[in-house]
Amino acid sequence: MSYWLKRASELWNKFQRNIVRLLKQNLKNKEEIDMVDMYVALVMHKRRQIAAGGPLPMVPEKYSAAVLADLNAIGLDGYGDPLVVVLPIEEPQP
Repeated sequence: MSYWLKRASELWNKFQRNIVRLLKQNLKNKEEIDMVDMYVALVMHKRRQIAAGGPLPMVPEKYSAAVLADLNAIGLDGYGDPLVVVLPIEEPQP
């Protein structure tokens, strides 16, 4: 009987450790997503920028790729300005 209780206790502890590990991973990913959203908003409102050399502070390198991808998805560049769209010019048909 004590063997089964010991085994059940081991399995329960393993289950708890796995749950805690998964929760920590999920919270870590959630925190990174929130930071990316925050930096996207800061770039949109001209408080941060992606590239160095301007008057504004930079987005940390850790988040810059994800922030730039989100900005491009909504039509903005790394400075919060609209992307320039170049339409192809069709040559007239003779």
